[in-house]
Amino acid sequence: MVTADYHSHPYVRQLNDWHLELAMLRDLIDHILREVDDDCPDWVGSASHIALERFSHLVETCPFPQENQVI
Repeated sequence: MVTADYHSHPYVRQLNDWHLELAMLRDLIDHILREVDDDCPDWVGSASHIALERFSHLVETCPFPQENQVI
């Protein structure tokens, strides 16, 4: 069985790097928000949870190309 070497394609490497950076940023923001969540007004906690959910959604829906889309 032959499989494509996606990591040899520059676009895929760049997309993979972007996804990793985005995931690390999400984790960093999660840690920061957990620290400030107790000392802030309720609206800040709500806004932080919305932001974290959006970051999580962006990480999970990263548009990796399908096998037939990589040239």
